[in-house]
Amino acid sequence: MNPFVRRLDRLHDLFLYISLGLAFLATLFGGALGPVMAALFPAGALLAPLLRRRVPALTRQNVVWNALIIGVLFYTGVEYLSDPLADVIGLGIRFVLVLVLIKLFSRQGPRDELQLHALSLLTFAAASAANEGLSFGVLFGAYILSGTFTLALFHLKTESARRPSLSPPRRSPFDRFYVMVLAAISLAIFASSLAIFFTFPRVGLGLFVTQTRESVSVAGFSEDVALGSHGLMRSNPAVVMRVEFPEDPRPADTDTLRWRAMTFDAYDGQRWSRTHSQSERPAPYSSQAHYDLAFLRTAALDELLSGQPARRARIYLEPLGTNILPSLWPPATLALGPGEGLPRIGSRAASLTRDNYGDLRHTMDSELGLTYTLGFYEPPPESALLRHRGRSLNEQETRRYTRVPIDLDPRVTELAADLSAGERTPYAKARAIASYFQREFTYTTDLPQVDPEQPVASFLFETRAGHCEYFATSAALMLRTQGVPTRLVNGFLGGTWNELGNYLTVRQGDAHAWIEIFVPELGWVPVEATPAIESGFADRSPVARWGSDAYDAMRQAWLKWVLEYDLQAQIVVIRRAARTLSPRGTPAPSRSDEARANPRESIPLRDLLFGLGWIFLLASATWQGATRQPGSGPRRAIVLAIWGGAGALWVSWFLGWSWSHALLGALSVGAARALSPMLGASPAARAQHQVTHHFLAIEQAATRHGLARHNDEGPRSYLERVASQLDARGREHVEHFLRRYLALRFGGKPYGPHQAREMRRLTRAVITALKRSARR
Repeated sequence: MNPFVRRLDRLHDLFLYISLGLAFLATLFGGALGPVMAALFPAGALLAPLLRRRVPALTRQNVVWNALIIGVLFYTGVEYLSDPLADVIGLGIRFVLVLVLIKLFSRQGPRDELQLHALSLLTFAAASAANEGLSFGVLFGAYILSGTFTLALFHLKTESARRPSLSPPRRSPFDRFYVMVLAAISLAIFASSLAIFFTFPRVGLGLFVTQTRESVSVAGFSEDVALGSHGLMRSNPAVVMRVEFPEDPRPADTDTLRWRAMTFDAYDGQRWSRTHSQSERPAPYSSQAHYDLAFLRTAALDELLSGQPARRARIYLEPLGTNILPSLWPPATLALGPGEGLPRIGSRAASLTRDNYGDLRHTMDSELGLTYTLGFYEPPPESALLRHRGRSLNEQETRRYTRVPIDLDPRVTELAADLSAGERTPYAKARAIASYFQREFTYTTDLPQVDPEQPVASFLFETRAGHCEYFATSAALMLRTQGVPTRLVNGFLGGTWNELGNYLTVRQGDAHAWIEIFVPELGWVPVEATPAIESGFADRSPVARWGSDAYDAMRQAWLKWVLEYDLQAQIVVIRRAARTLSPRGTPAPSRSDEARANPRESIPLRDLLFGLGWIFLLASATWQGATRQPGSGPRRAIVLAIWGGAGALWVSWFLGWSWSHALLGALSVGAARALSPMLGASPAARAQHQVTHHFLAIEQAATRHGLARHNDEGPRSYLERVASQLDARGREHVEHFLRRYLALRFGGKPYGPHQAREMRRLTRAVITALKRSARR
């Protein structure tokens, strides 16, 4: 081997290892590897070239390596068949990485190296199923660059080795110009990948793949809340939602926005709870994915707000593990989805519900992020809230919202009477008590010790310092003693403005509690009893804040345009692109006078037909390509031309003739037909099979402990009988498993990596509980 080929060989090995390392990191950051493989792979990869040089016979032990591959494959198969909770993706990634290690130890020539290239690509493809983070996008870009250089070096090396008689070139072909050309090719590959990603019909609707994300666990959104929980969350940086303001790039009042989430009406001296059970019902439907929230406003409030334009906030809600939708007061409208009046379909189909408290929820799986647009008004001036006559609550509701604990310290009532003396209206009384707190008390998350038997009295007369829950609870009880219907609301206050992304970031540390009082005719009105507080994330250093904002802005773009870029978002992008490319400029859809008169017509009929027709063309082209056998070359070309022509005609018919419109329609529909044969079948049947395996694992374990299933016994009855034989903790695990099993097996809920991990955890917990029961 001449020096020139040796140099190419070293460069090729370097870039090959870079490609393999990037693929390994993509799987590692996705949490798909156990600690053993996470340590074994890099150690083995670094050791392989040293052992090949010192023990050349390793590369000739084909029988040993083949036997090792068969053994690992057999072990993987046994593990999968014997453990119904086994992670298929994790097992597959582990097997591929073992193949990479074996090939690194045994590689002899170009054929083995080409197989390593293929294995690195296979590893990276498998990582896409496990890694949902921004790291995958960064590693993917680096992998395209390194992969292009690796394959180019492989080609140069093999061609040079095949012609040993040729003298080495005076000038290395791998010079600056060649590097620039390869970099340009890498960028072209990356750009074409993006083009295919954004134009090819998205199938992330729960039909082919399941869309889930790691949920953010948010305290305060359960059916009861104990005093003290908000102070523990004050420094929690987990993002709950990001908010854009389309009409106002940087509103001045973001620090005072109260994102209303959940309401509580009963206080027992220690914790708040909700007494309206099972009151959730569908919200009045206005139009396609659009709701008029007039049912949350009274006629008198509408009169105060008349003539005032509604503001808009586009909210990107993280999966919270709950279906609560934060809103603002006074509410105007709510539109689910990415905009353009398009309804959500597939696994992201959602509708709006409300309960007796006026809390809003969505019906989508809570492990998916949700985008919605909230319309809201500026709150009316305080002078308009000083009402004391008019429609009030009925007797039953008045008792509900004025009830106080029977052992409430009488000093609380006396203090409330003194502060509200001379005030005639509910809002005036609330304002007097709130002003007292803001003057005389101190906000702190470092809570002083309070009397656990009388926490409110201890706060009011001893510590005089606390966080929002103590202020809100004390104000609510004091107002209730004066006959003012009051309730506690949990949500979020303000947020931190992201200068780079130009949006408001609301974190779990922004969790807040305040009260709502009932004002005659106007309904429930928010009142802030807590002294002024600042976001716990506003006092960071400029460098730390810039770094945090930059990372979060990139993550928001990743979530918005990659993880949650579905068919609805794609339609929005295509329509906006069509308007931009139109030589005449197609105006944005607006509501005509007739549409304003009929609020159910929020989407112009022409736009609706265009969108439905485009979806139909894409779906038909994709379905034909995925279900029919490919024909000869000329026949495929004719089919592509027909589908491309249909797309060009459809887009041009609605948007007007131009080459840009024709190309947009032809390329989108033609690409759908050309690439659809690569699509696989829906994994729904496999998901149901895996869920059933979890149930069968529990049934087998229970049978071994004498709890065999009867022939006429359904899953629910059988699991309830099993639960009756377990301890309290075991019964709780069975109840959680049963809910998950029924939702996934029969309720049509999506089944992804997060659900799989949860089902495995619950199954193991139930089996462990059965073993504990057998030992008793």
